[in-house]
Amino acid sequence: MTLRLGIRGAAPTASRRRVGARFAVLIGLALAACSEATPPPGGAQGAGEQAPTPAGRGSQAAAQRVEVPARQQRELIQLGPEGVFGRLLNADGAPAVGARVFLLVDGPDPRRGAVQEVPSKPLAATSALADGRFALPLSIPTAGDGVIWALLPGHADLSAGVGDESGWRDLGVLQLTRGRVVKGSVTKLGSGEPIAHATVRVTPSRAELDAGLRRIPGREDGIVAHTGTDGRFELGPLPVTGKVTFSATASGFSRRLQTGFDLGGEHNQQAHFVLEQGTRLLGSVRHADGAPIAAARIEAWPQDSTLPPLVTYSSEQGAFTLDGLQRLRHYLVRCHADGLRIAILRDVVGGGDQLKIVLRPAAVVKISVVGLEAVGAASARVAVRSATPPDYAEVASGAVTATDGSAIRLEVQTTGLLVVTVEPPGGTVTASAPFELSPGDGERSLSIACQLPGAIAGQVLHARGRPVAAAQVAAVPRPGSLAASIQGRRSTTCDGEGRYRITGLTEGEYTIEARHPACCRSEHANVKITRGADQALASLVLRSGTRVVGSWSRTATAKARLSVLVTPTDTVTSAASTEVLADGRFELGEALPPGSYTLRVYAHDPAGTAKPRLVALTDFEVAAGDDVVTVTPQPR
Repeated sequence: MTLRLGIRGAAPTASRRRVGARFAVLIGLALAACSEATPPPGGAQGAGEQAPTPAGRGSQAAAQRVEVPARQQRELIQLGPEGVFGRLLNADGAPAVGARVFLLVDGPDPRRGAVQEVPSKPLAATSALADGRFALPLSIPTAGDGVIWALLPGHADLSAGVGDESGWRDLGVLQLTRGRVVKGSVTKLGSGEPIAHATVRVTPSRAELDAGLRRIPGREDGIVAHTGTDGRFELGPLPVTGKVTFSATASGFSRRLQTGFDLGGEHNQQAHFVLEQGTRLLGSVRHADGAPIAAARIEAWPQDSTLPPLVTYSSEQGAFTLDGLQRLRHYLVRCHADGLRIAILRDVVGGGDQLKIVLRPAAVVKISVVGLEAVGAASARVAVRSATPPDYAEVASGAVTATDGSAIRLEVQTTGLLVVTVEPPGGTVTASAPFELSPGDGERSLSIACQLPGAIAGQVLHARGRPVAAAQVAAVPRPGSLAASIQGRRSTTCDGEGRYRITGLTEGEYTIEARHPACCRSEHANVKITRGADQALASLVLRSGTRVVGSWSRTATAKARLSVLVTPTDTVTSAASTEVLADGRFELGEALPPGSYTLRVYAHDPAGTAKPRLVALTDFEVAAGDDVVTVTPQPR
């Protein structure tokens, strides 16, 4: 499950810089809210037991939440419309004075959106004060996967997922740890001789999160160590949760990787690398007029695999050297710098002539938004996106308000087929017609009218004719559509008469689903939602089915969030899911009809840096007339 970031943000603008100034003036107000809403330091349980979100990607499990009193909410809003706050403790339980705290948003894997996606700079940054409290205000709407990242010398980095609530959110008490130190060696293939001055780097196993982390001051090169004359290294402190990737590079040698390294395993872990002869990539990055570009990010992606990229940055003179390439292997080289268009070079082989990369100014898309008042919105988020489903990767974004003329100018660093979306808070998504942005385009003007939302209403009945109270009804956009990518599913709970109403729907095609723990799922497929229309649908009819319950021993997965997925044995297109409770029990949120099924249990990386891991797989049968089926998952 991926959390959508409820905190809003985009590329830095003057309005965001003004937030920094307001933050310095009003931090006392934020701390007042922290003191009343954040649990006291005595409530900290240590890493792995104390998390800001129950289902987030943080390295800690859910902390006690305390609702922010209305007065403190009003004071925090003076910093900005929304944000996060909390308290940081060091490994000894004392306030983590001076710890740097960042908010990151990452997008799709850059391999999938290589020409569109630019790693985000931190949306906000601050330092923990003398009592460990921090507050991160934001002023510009955005959507994405969010993570808080905290750094303190002598401690492992701490990451914590951000929930999707609006307004100001209390992350509770977060405690840093001493972490883990990994030792090892780097030697030559064949001779076994040590390699001095080799670079050993540890990164999250997700390339897109790594790209965001490298925009944090002090983390531009990732977390690195260098070998001594004996070829040995010591790397740390590192977080004790989550899987990471270790890489070793040295001049004249090709990179070696160790992926899926579990830092939560046994102590005194070691990583040893044997490098074979390789090559390097030399080049320069310049403006069209020949002026050098410093701090441009250069990535070399192996074209024939899913391996993470090799990364370096250009010097003050615009020059760069990228070690670790394999001989005769073809790479996709991607280069970008702030305010300039991304350059993509394909089929690059190391060891040849120097690359001469020229970056040109980003194009400007001027967008006028019409009709904010007509949809009852005072502001809206505006984004330029790739017109390629299913991700519709975002390439630039900002905000407009009804008072500023509803116009905005966005710098776009890519070319190709694009689309503009307008997203009022809690409203429906309006999309422009796709348009082509060519390399020679300097400015493009568009006007887009806000779309009135659609709505549906109906009733959920049992097959015997009685209304089904408390049934869950969801409007699910067609997969691959803009509505699916941006808006997502909208859901509600039926009242005592089984009636429901769902509003704020973007125009398009939907499946309307009804679920109840004691009944089998029912749906209306291919329901067309039109702008501004309020549709009454035929009743959704539920039939009694078989409840599915079970339990899972948490001995080996005590700190992980566990999810259960049940699918018919012959297909994975229709699935039912639930979460495993703290005591190991679980129950599906809907009943099943007779048939053959497969149950899977997944363990989710607490830090959110690796894909969920399959830990159990069990086939089971549901027979006609069964009231309850108990399933005992079989470990893998």
